[in-house]
Amino acid sequence: GPTAPALSALSALYAMGKKAGKKAAAEPPAPTPAKEKEAKSWQELLELDPAKKAAEEAKKAERQKKAEEAARQQQQVNERREQWEREHKKVVRKQVQDENKWNKEFEKARARALKEGVIEAQEYEDGSWWADLGNAIYKECKDQYFCTLCDKHLNAGTLAAHIESQVHRKRVDWTVGGGPAAGTPSATPSAPSKAAATAAPAAFAARAPEEWQELGRDGLLRCIPCQKVVDECHVATEDHKKRVENWLFQKLGGEQGYPTPKEPYVAYIPSDTNDPSSERWPRCLLCNKWVQDQTSHTGTLTQPAGSNEHQKNLRNYFRPGDPWYEKNVAEVRRKWHPQRAPAKLQAPPSRPHAREPLTPGGASVSRSKSGAGDHGPVHMGVDSADAAADSTNGALRGPTNPRHLRLTLGDREA
Repeated sequence: GPTAPALSALSALYAMGKKAGKKAAAEPPAPTPAKEKEAKSWQELLELDPAKKAAEEAKKAERQKKAEEAARQQQQVNERREQWEREHKKVVRKQVQDENKWNKEFEKARARALKEGVIEAQEYEDGSWWADLGNAIYKECKDQYFCTLCDKHLNAGTLAAHIESQVHRKRVDWTVGGGPAAGTPSATPSAPSKAAATAAPAAFAARAPEEWQELGRDGLLRCIPCQKVVDECHVATEDHKKRVENWLFQKLGGEQGYPTPKEPYVAYIPSDTNDPSSERWPRCLLCNKWVQDQTSHTGTLTQPAGSNEHQKNLRNYFRPGDPWYEKNVAEVRRKWHPQRAPAKLQAPPSRPHAREPLTPGGASVSRSKSGAGDHGPVHMGVDSADAAADSTNGALRGPTNPRHLRLTLGDREA
């Protein structure tokens, strides 16, 4: 085999060859003439081709034009933004000024309102507002303020307008007695004097309350249907007159019974089905709707009238004796309008008495003397002497003429 000196020599030769290969790979090869042309820049290549150079210059000009247009548009956007910011700052300053002005005016109006019967309510966790009326009496309000003189629920937006209203100022003059402020419309020569203004509430309070009025805790008369203070302005309104008329009708109906409508399919039914004592309103049982006017729910089967729907229901359902009609119309009507007991028929008294004046129809009118005053039962019948002639030994002869009958109207059932 090879000796050690030979192996070392071979190793040295191998190492020298490896280094020489790396050095040769690191040095680039010498460029050839063809490669020299490829190494030139694109500008130099364009110089060699005039057509390509012209096309490239046109593209360059187009790019420059687009860049200038984009810069111009961006400048316009910046200018508009700056203009908007300036205008917005003006608006904000104006809003701040208006808000400060409104706050000052509101504080003045609030201070004045608190002196003129307005109470500021407190808001609770459940979102409700409660006003302290004094003497441990609280009233639930719809908003932050409540006027005790006018019974009005107010907020920050309506407070100033309310205390400037004519009705409120009149009530303040009557209750507080401070008189109208100088320079106000109520201080004109045609306005009532202070003495007359202060005498007005005393005159209302001195009157005996009518049935639709009640005396409040503040000593003022209040309208029960409208829940407002009674004064000349209030009692003259059409809304008050309508409310009082309806309230009196409901009160009289609850005490003496509601009138039976002439239409057999209309009945006064409680407005709240769960509360029979609630207000009763006329309802058409054929249409199952409330009667809102005098024409929509009228007519008969032979002469239909009213709305189109009502006329259709008249033709289809107005059939007395039909099971549906008896259950849904006749039975409901009898429930709320019971039929009155028939009039009692009496024979004439056997004991004659003084002749009574005859009515134009031939019948006489007499009143029972058993009761006090003129409140006894009213009897309508024939003359007393004629009645006595018809009686024999206390026994009554069978009536052969309606004039022999006497109708008692005093014992009617409501």
